[in-house]
Amino acid sequence: MNYIKTVQEVIDYIEKNLSEDLSIETLSNLAYISPYHFSRIFKGLIGITIQEYIRRRRLSEGANQLLNSNKNILGVAIEFGFNSHEVFSRAFKQYFSYTPLQVRKIKPKLYLYRKVELYLNINLKNIKGGISMEYKIVERDEIKLVGFTKRIIMPD
Repeated sequence: MNYIKTVQEVIDYIEKNLSEDLSIETLSNLAYISPYHFSRIFKGLIGITIQEYIRRRRLSEGANQLLNSNKNILGVAIEFGFNSHEVFSRAFKQYFSYTPLQVRKIKPKLYLYRKVELYLNINLKNIKGGISMEYKIVERDEIKLVGFTKRIIMPD
């Protein structure tokens, strides 16, 4: 199974449905993999959990809307799946170190978490499907190694 392609398809689905309820079960069903195994694959490829990826993307898109539109903070919070203004503000401040109101007023430079794009780049040099190793023989001067010997007898 091509895990890179599968995870990228799930990421594309997440991006299209950031305002929807996204459970691990739903996302793993899209990949036809168990939730436990899919969580491990996702974290191995992306470096963070699925929940953390979704949280960062929702907060980043919310921050983008606060900076570039006149939508009220509660509207942005509800749009990106937060139940209340307080929950959104707390998560926002924890992630960006600014409250949504401060972002709206002073427009600081924020480092938004962008969509992850996975690429697979393999250069195959062998027509039969193997990868040819490029090698180089290097001659070095003689070196002396010093060490200790110890004889160990294992009991039966």
